Amino acid sequence: MSALPTYHQTRQIHADCHLCGDLGPLRFALLGPGQVSSEFIGRRHHQGYPGLIHGGIISSLLDAAMTHCLFSLGHQALTAELQVRFLAPAPLLTPLRLTGRLLSQRRQLFQLEAELSEGDRPLARASAKFLLPAQAWHAVHGH
Repeated sequence: MSALPTYHQTRQIHADCHLCGDLGPLRFALLGPGQVSSEFIGRRHHQGYPGLIHGGIISSLLDAAMTHCLFSLGHQALTAELQVRFLAPAPLLTPLRLTGRLLSQRRQLFQLEAELSEGDRPLARASAKFLLPAQAWHAVHGH
């Protein structure tokens, strides 16, 4: 069994991501094993309806948070299922908090959740299942 790579080594696979890559707006802080947080301020190019962040951008933000939860554990997994609930409109030009956490792992299947909020008010929540690609599973677990 090989040692898992560090968060910074693992996240390099996403160096060109438009949200969480080296030039993207997200910088995740590690809150604990499988838990991350980042601030996000939506700009005009993130807009859907006037003054609001596009729902597809919100979905991508939530997906990115959950991806970084896995990076924090040294895993590079793919989104297999993503469910998003939009709870309130997300305003542009407002500091928002993006959080994610790992709920469980069973072999190469991970269950995670993420939230986008303005202060204490949740704006959107997501739950997702991620899968380790077969090649990564065998490299980490040796069978």
